[in-house]
Amino acid sequence: MRQATNQGKEPVQDFPDDADYYDVDSDGASMIQKMLESQGTDVDTVSGATYSSEGIIDAVNAALSEATS
Repeated sequence: MRQATNQGKEPVQDFPDDADYYDVDSDGASMIQKMLESQGTDVDTVSGATYSSEGIIDAVNAALSEATS
């Protein structure tokens, strides 16, 4: 899955789909959608995938920070 900044720039982050730990399609889609809707990363993590959820949030924060630098 790739998401772009709202300024129309190239995608800033890939979200790997690692079925052994975290399935973005089934587990993380709603979390990612909430980030897009709120234009922020202050969202609830996925129950049972806390570390993976936090990794996605950290990656999005890092990508947004880099994109705005």
